[in-house]
Amino acid sequence: MTLLKPGDRIDCLIKSGILINAYESIYDEIKTFEIIAVDHWGYHIYVPHYYFVKNLIKIDIYLLKQHNIDHRFLNENMIYIKENQIYKVVDLMQGAKCGKCKQFYIGEASNKWDGSFICYKCSYNPFA
Repeated sequence: MTLLKPGDRIDCLIKSGILINAYESIYDEIKTFEIIAVDHWGYHIYVPHYYFVKNLIKIDIYLLKQHNIDHRFLNENMIYIKENQIYKVVDLMQGAKCGKCKQFYIGEASNKWDGSFICYKCSYNPFA
């Protein structure tokens, strides 16, 4: 599996409102989506309301916490895809999300031995 992370943008092929395998030769359109959560088997991607895609999942507070999705996606739509449904990687988000406050910092990298990132504010604030 590629090392895509939340915030990265990908292109997927759509045929009759369904995201299809990236190796299909017949499709209706190519749309760009943002990855909002990653697990070992695939990706949860945000689907804007103006895209016609079938089998969408409404993001509720339970899914937000379960998959560690940013709060700005509450009550929005998502769909789960596998790696073979990614047609092209459009944009890779450069930066890291703080493990404590969950704020994303552009241009930062992991600064802990386990590969995680803790921002300056959280690392020096004993009450965070």
